[in-house]
Amino acid sequence: MLKAESGTLLFTTGAGAIDPYPMLATVNIAQAGRRNFAINLHNTLADDGIYAANVAINLMIGA
Repeated sequence: MLKAESGTLLFTTGAGAIDPYPMLATVNIAQAGRRNFAINLHNTLADDGIYAANVAINLMIGA
């Protein structure tokens, strides 16, 4: 099913995926799930030259 011989998948989330904010509890759960998915995807595909990563951006809009 995989046709690419190499490549990178980049996922972005907020910092709540790593260090949760109480006011964003429900969003943090979704972000943590996406981060976990990216890490597991990387662990599965890295041997085939396909890398996955998650970038958590810790900045409030308007800051």
